[in-house]
Amino acid sequence: MQFTQQATALESAHSQLSEFADARDDRHRLADLANERDKQMPLLEECLRNGKQLISKKDITDTHVVRDRMKALENQWRDFNVSLEEKQKLSQQRANQLNQYESLRIQVLEWLQTMENRVGHLRPVAVDLDIIKHQQDELRPL
Repeated sequence: MQFTQQATALESAHSQLSEFADARDDRHRLADLANERDKQMPLLEECLRNGKQLISKKDITDTHVVRDRMKALENQWRDFNVSLEEKQKLSQQRANQLNQYESLRIQVLEWLQTMENRVGHLRPVAVDLDIIKHQQDELRPL
């Protein structure tokens, strides 16, 4: 009976965590999700241990039911862990890309500000040919 109660509690926790995981892929939410998963791991281990003890008893005839339920629990939690790890990696990649984008954006804005300052300090366009050549030489590096 204890195995059945634990298995039911684990299945319920798994479905709640799965719904919670689908809600949003926020980094903080994923961290909370990992913490909640870690809280359930001792119960999963105890449930599997109880299931193995139940199977090993001589007077139990329907061991295949327990075995199937144990297998299903193991698969559910393994798949959930893999999915959570993938989401955490993707979230980390997105955060890194955002940081790279922001640093490049800052560099572009600094470059634009520098160019605006350089162009702002240029003299008006001249009419004399010598001054035009001199101004043209000033603009070449831009």
